[in-house]
Amino acid sequence: MPLDLYLDTADVAEWDSLMPIGMFKGITTNPLLAHRANLSYPQINWADMAQRAADLGALELHAQVFGSPETYRPWAEKLMTAGQKASIRTVVKVPLVEPAIRQVPKLKSDGCPILMTACYDAKQMFVATGLGADYIAPYFGRMLEA
Repeated sequence: MPLDLYLDTADVAEWDSLMPIGMFKGITTNPLLAHRANLSYPQINWADMAQRAADLGALELHAQVFGSPETYRPWAEKLMTAGQKASIRTVVKVPLVEPAIRQVPKLKSDGCPILMTACYDAKQMFVATGLGADYIAPYFGRMLEA
């Protein structure tokens, strides 16, 4: 069973330092990681970020939608367009919570690869699988606490 590793940060300096090692298939980020890197998630230039990731050899960029579930489709379109321009596979991250999962069928019908994130319970994996998620991000530590 192959195991792919992803660099989990929005800090481009960390991208520059760690991607050349060659152990990461891609980069994954979200609003919290952007905040930790002193970035305003809604203000990120995704075209620049996707191009930077591609230039560093990332094969995939996983980026989370932002805002209310009703805004997920425009967010996903912005992320997918940025990835297409940079020739990097873009995966749309959607939180594994009830209001958000209702948007997944629409995003899938738009052709978005989906990563269901914030999986805190093994039962949520069944939901993600049923929705056709391409990836699931289990939070193993939280699962042990549940």
